[in-house]
Amino acid sequence: MEAAIAAARRVICGRPPTTTERLFTKHYARHHASAVTDAARTIDAEALPPPGTPSGGADVCICRHSNGICVVTLSELHPLVRSRGRVSDVDFRDVKVVTGKKKRGGTLVEAGTKLARITTAGGLVYSVRAGVRGTLVEVNPALAASPQLAVEEPAAAGYLAVVMPTLHHVKTAVDHLLGRDAYLERLLREERGVPEPVG
Repeated sequence: MEAAIAAARRVICGRPPTTTERLFTKHYARHHASAVTDAARTIDAEALPPPGTPSGGADVCICRHSNGICVVTLSELHPLVRSRGRVSDVDFRDVKVVTGKKKRGGTLVEAGTKLARITTAGGLVYSVRAGVRGTLVEVNPALAASPQLAVEEPAAAGYLAVVMPTLHHVKTAVDHLLGRDAYLERLLREERGVPEPVG
């Protein structure tokens, strides 16, 4: 994991930022994606890990556009993304998908709302949370036919969903999330077993 974190730090070094990097800022929600095994499913399949539990990078990335809209993706350090795991299904059964030109009637999601279930070829299920509060504008229709995109191109064609923060929360929707540097630093501390600084 430490090598993966170091590689993530080097991604944008030595080249100009892409259009996506210029228009979107990345924020990370900790502990909003957890692997669910058959044994754990019988206890509480949807429980989030307790605060302070290292998640091994099983988090989501919220790419916030300059207009406030948020695109939810798997973190580039999610175990599936790092291992290029085989995905057999991405299921959005727990959220109401909006239709129509004006996208009215979308589900209001909270940071901990279950957004999708990602099933691997080996049968492991990841229950992925929204990570941000707002109205679910859309889920990625391409994942129905090509679920592997969620792993191969998480910040592009494999995004999970688009969430529009409510009007009163547009400016503060990502305030509770970690910035990229803080996120990588926290993962590095967890990897090394270094406690969080106090204060």
